[in-house]
Amino acid sequence: MSKKIVRGNNYNNKFLNLLSRSWQPVMPVILLLLIWQLVSGTGLVPGYMLPQPINVAAAFIGDFKLLMAHLLTTLTEAFWGLAAAVIASFLLAIIMDAANFLKKAISPLLLFTQTMPVIALAPLLILWLGYGSAPKITLVFLTCFFPMTIGLLGAFDQADSDAVKLLQSMGAGRVQIYRYIKLPQSLPAFFAGLRISSSYAIIGAVIAEWLGGESGLGVYMTRVRRSYSFDKMFAVILLTAALSLVLIKLVSLLERAAMPWKKAGIRNSESGIRSPKGVRGIPQVFTVFAAIGFLASCAKPADPGLVRVCLDWTPNTNHTGLYVALDKGWFAEEGLNVRLIQPPEDGALLLLASGKAEFAVDFQESLGPAIAKNKDALPVTAVAAIISHNTSGIISLASSGIERPRDLEGKRFASWETPVVNALIKNIVEADGGDFSKVQMVPNNATDAFSAMQTDVDAVWIYYAWDGIAAEVKNIETNYLDLGKLNPLFDFYTPVLVVNNNWAAKNPETVKKFLKAANRGYNFAMENPAEAADILLKYAPELDRDLVVKSQQYLASRYQGDASRWGEIDPIRWNNFYQWMYSSGLLEIDPAQIGQSPGNLASGRPGGFTNEFLPQ
Repeated sequence: MSKKIVRGNNYNNKFLNLLSRSWQPVMPVILLLLIWQLVSGTGLVPGYMLPQPINVAAAFIGDFKLLMAHLLTTLTEAFWGLAAAVIASFLLAIIMDAANFLKKAISPLLLFTQTMPVIALAPLLILWLGYGSAPKITLVFLTCFFPMTIGLLGAFDQADSDAVKLLQSMGAGRVQIYRYIKLPQSLPAFFAGLRISSSYAIIGAVIAEWLGGESGLGVYMTRVRRSYSFDKMFAVILLTAALSLVLIKLVSLLERAAMPWKKAGIRNSESGIRSPKGVRGIPQVFTVFAAIGFLASCAKPADPGLVRVCLDWTPNTNHTGLYVALDKGWFAEEGLNVRLIQPPEDGALLLLASGKAEFAVDFQESLGPAIAKNKDALPVTAVAAIISHNTSGIISLASSGIERPRDLEGKRFASWETPVVNALIKNIVEADGGDFSKVQMVPNNATDAFSAMQTDVDAVWIYYAWDGIAAEVKNIETNYLDLGKLNPLFDFYTPVLVVNNNWAAKNPETVKKFLKAANRGYNFAMENPAEAADILLKYAPELDRDLVVKSQQYLASRYQGDASRWGEIDPIRWNNFYQWMYSSGLLEIDPAQIGQSPGNLASGRPGGFTNEFLPQ
């Protein structure tokens, strides 16, 4: 009886120990969630800065299907890039280990690749490789390649020299030495690097998707952030973290399968000589990643007949007419296969000029410095005004007391740090009798206008149709200074549709067909704002519905405004703004000198715009 009692007590102790070990890592998480709920639920931090955990969970459940669709894209890019990194790290490590002179030559270059900020390479990769998966996969490859290669090289250097000499004395060649000694002994270091790289792979793919794409967790994150859906943004952040943890666990399982001697307690050095079973795991590793690579390569090939439109930002109500024309089949009626692409940050014009798109959405204020240059001017021309009048301006919280431009004195204004922003703010402040030198111009490092104004920033430049409407939706009291009303010169065109000059010169009828369909789309959005909002949400379901619907209503009367037709650009208003920019030293050449060959669109058009392709 006493033995049974003791045995029962042992079982109880084991169960309690297991329960204790299971709860130990969970308790900090629960504590963190409780603190989070307390801080956000009691209003200590506004909900648009830190949503409640319960709202994050609800957002995850509500967008589950959409998140899984984006997740598939991110996983494909991450695994394909990781697979390429695995294969390349093995091959390069073996080559460098086998040839010492190559090791000395390549090692500095290998280290140099890690000193470059990968995030800075991403826009260049998109410029070189286009919008598809290639730049994302390349970024993942560059992120993951180094840890595994360095780990393998170190393991090769530390291989059991006595075992190597023994095999050599038995007549073994280089292949046998790698098979029985170096590769089995290098697997622990390889898997340590793979564990790090697997977490980098997801992060690298998400970062690459931030800079442009059509799907993926990074695209989803960018869209929900810019529509102020912070509960959804937190949901995707937590999903990304969880996914990285799952991949690390999968690598651990793969390590067990690839290194059976480790589980059996056999020393690596012994397994390398005594048992060739140690190398069975290596083909398994390559088989897994080869299968992943095959599945990832089953994507649809690029269609050379695409008409690509690079948007200026995440999809929003500025682009509704394009999505309507796509959804209604009006582009297809014109024989066009149109693809709308989310761009890298501030990269639409450069991608358009480089031939990676046929059209782009951009702004008159940023187009001017790109085309009014003595040399290396971008071959692009504005062909339609998406909105007839400037709807941008300066927003601040009502509590800041900024009710007119001179009130910016002593305040912190967050800007994009471009010369045109500084000159414009200087103009409106001094015209109101203020001292621009007393305005503190600071970089806008926040993800959105409201987050910026919750820090030490007092005012930011926004587009009212989106950020201003978002403030209304969230009942945030603000002051707004309309730039176009403060100075008629600043009633410039923003945004505009821009075309690649070289492509348009060869395809003028295609330009006309595109704008004909776009015109139908924007006219539909003017007449049917509610249905147009539904169409935009169909293609960008990540956006906040209330914001989209109200923004669409706001813009319905402003797309065409007082123009005779949608897209019409007033030459006087366009040129007046560029003359101001030129007189302020913001343009290299007089705007009248832009496009000196009006008969050849490849050389541009006078002033950098044309109405000739718009439907009559």
